[in-house]
Amino acid sequence: MTNTPKEIDKSVLDFCKSITRKSVPEYVDLRPESWCKENECYNNVEQKVKECGGKRQLGWRIQVMPDPFPKFMIEAVHHAIWISETGEKIDITPQPASANRIVFVSDDSVKLGKYRIGEKYHALINCPIVHEYVRLCKSESAHYVSKTELINDYETPKILKEKQDALIPQIVMKHGMKF
Repeated sequence: MTNTPKEIDKSVLDFCKSITRKSVPEYVDLRPESWCKENECYNNVEQKVKECGGKRQLGWRIQVMPDPFPKFMIEAVHHAIWISETGEKIDITPQPASANRIVFVSDDSVKLGKYRIGEKYHALINCPIVHEYVRLCKSESAHYVSKTELINDYETPKILKEKQDALIPQIVMKHGMKF
């Protein structure tokens, strides 16, 4: 249900400024390599640099949730993209949603270590149900930060996932669906 923002509007710009004031969000073409694995952007880009040159750029993939429904939350997922030797920025890692580009904001301040880096979340609608959903997302992220190594997959605790899933229909019913 998360998607690339259709436009880099004020909500996206403000959210990105809360992450890093040094970088501006931009669209980056999504061109997954056939050998790349989902959720393995760091390893994918490292391998691409070894094979083709260029460099890795760390930062955040910005997603809204959901779109085209009423956007109620924005999130940032730590991510790596490949920059070719000519300076072209490309996301080579497959994404679960059917997209042809991502919104990316560069950020060299977060260093990769042994453990996964947590996501960042922000409510776009001032509503108790939405704030509860965002709280649960932050709780999920905090659950695996400093506990789940980069090389391991993470699975959301069942009770947390059930609570999150129960809130989605309430949010959509309260705020309507826009197609």
